[in-house]
Amino acid sequence: MASAERRWKWGSAGVEYLPRLETNSHFDWHSNHQQQIIGRASFVAGGAAVNVSAQRAYDRDRGADSIGNPLRQVSVNEYGVSSTYVVGTALELHAETSFRRDQRLPSVDSHVFQFTAPLPVAAALPIWSAGADAQLVETLVGGQYTFGDRTFLDGWNVIFEYDYQSEGWTKAQWNTFFGSGGTTAAPERGRNIRRSGCHSPRSSSLPISANERPICLRDRPAFWGRHYGFLRVSRTDLGVDGLEAAVWTIPSLQDFSFVAGANVGYAPQSGFQLRLDMRYFGGPGRSEFGRSPYR
Repeated sequence: MASAERRWKWGSAGVEYLPRLETNSHFDWHSNHQQQIIGRASFVAGGAAVNVSAQRAYDRDRGADSIGNPLRQVSVNEYGVSSTYVVGTALELHAETSFRRDQRLPSVDSHVFQFTAPLPVAAALPIWSAGADAQLVETLVGGQYTFGDRTFLDGWNVIFEYDYQSEGWTKAQWNTFFGSGGTTAAPERGRNIRRSGCHSPRSSSLPISANERPICLRDRPAFWGRHYGFLRVSRTDLGVDGLEAAVWTIPSLQDFSFVAGANVGYAPQSGFQLRLDMRYFGGPGRSEFGRSPYR
């Protein structure tokens, strides 16, 4: 990687170049099988900051979908803008957006592949479709607030955000995903799929043998959706110096399923921390997070 940067009192500007490096057995290079040129600039005034960026990726490994169409363009441009604004000493607001045109789009279909070595297993893997060029946009808006000593929540911090990404599945695509589990099964087995969310790795109507593992809804690969929220409440030095506690949740605003968690961390000395994390997936069985309650 090569880079150059210039700084002023009101901001900075820089450029980076990342060569195309193939993955080997020891390193997974972040250049991702493509050359990249990235330009960035930032501007600061009072309590406001604005950042802009532009990325040119070229000489890309295009890949192919299940019928041989190229998944990606040889080159693509991506642009992004982000901003933050601090109000007083307690409130911070932020927003960011990025957009690009590309062909690689997620499909609601998946194929069941049979692997024979080292152990026979059937696995459902996702399919990427090479659609027409589409404008792919991601936008995030949010803020955080730290309570002062005039309230009983003194020292607690709250982060709240909304995220939209046009690359994700629509509600109709999620409905197709949940309704497609039994499309290759016999009628009687199709009724069982709708009840259990599982189907046989093979499409035959013959009885399933004992060593065949059903492909269940929670095991089928899925993409992400389009609308999400984020909420996190945390407190540092909670009664004891170095003790931090937090609870958070990420709800899907398309089907109102969610993943939530809590963590507690204690740092008895600088550079060393003990941490406990918990996570829970909730929602109906035919929802993004509810389909995988044990992951």
